[in-house]
This record gives sequence, structure tokens and C-alpha cells, in this order.
Amino acid sequence: SDSPGKSFESFGFSHQEMANMVVKLLKDIGLTTNFARLVLILGHGSSSLNNPHESAYNCGACGGGRGGPNARAFAWMANNEDVRKLVKQLGVNIPDDVHFIGGFHNTCSERIEFFDLDHVPNSHRQAFRDMEQSLIEARRRNAHE
Repeated sequence: SDSPGKSFESFGFSHQEMANMVVKLLKDIGLTTNFARLVLILGHGSSSLNNPHESAYNCGACGGGRGGPNARAFAWMANNEDVRKLVKQLGVNIPDDVHFIGGFHNTCSERIEFFDLDHVPNSHRQAFRDMEQSLIEARRRNAHE
């Protein structure tokens, strides 16, 4: 299930390096078993309009960089069949029916943007809609609070 356009290998990552990254992140967050069929990986960042101090609202841990591109790249790697074979060899078995979606969470506006939705299998589209509704409700409650 490769993404269109350039292969990530053309940007300097071998399949083995991608598998290592996938395993590292999954182990770091404690997700190595009992996968949901749909896994959302969100990068974060912030934006502000007409504010000369905008950078103060950006993430200090990442120097103001936004994590959407990393989330998108991770989802691509974790969905790639060749990478998954290597991930399994490294001890993490991601079931065949698990699909990763990368996205970006704007922590200022609470807006969430999802990437590559055209790659979500038809069998997972209802789960995505359900998850999206849950996120909308969580955003609404957070705004109210």
C-alpha cells in the first residue's frame, strides 16, 4: 500500500531504517499488541493570526516545528507491506487489517487535519467516521471547559 509520489527511500531511508523507526515509536508509546483496526498518529503544532509573538505559542520541545509531516511519514512507513514484514521480524506483529492515518493537531485552534484519506481501505471508512465524530465531540468538550 505505497503512497503515490516518491518513495521514502529516495529521501534517504531504507526499508530496514523505516522498520526500526516504526518499532521504536510503537514501543515508546506502548503499542505493540492489541492494535485497533485504525490507528491515528497525530503530530502537533500551533498557529496564531496577527500575533507578533506567535512563536511563543509553538511547541518548545520541538523548537516550534510542526509534527504533521512526521506523522504522515510514520503512517506511510507503518502501512507499507515491505516495512511491516521487517517490523514483524523485529518482534512487533501489526495485524494485516490495521491501517495507520497520519494527521496534524493544531493545539491553538483544536483543528485536526488528516492526511492521505484516499488510502483508507473501504473496510475502515466507517471506523474513521466514528473516530472523527469522537474527536469532534472531544474538541467541543475541550472548548467548553
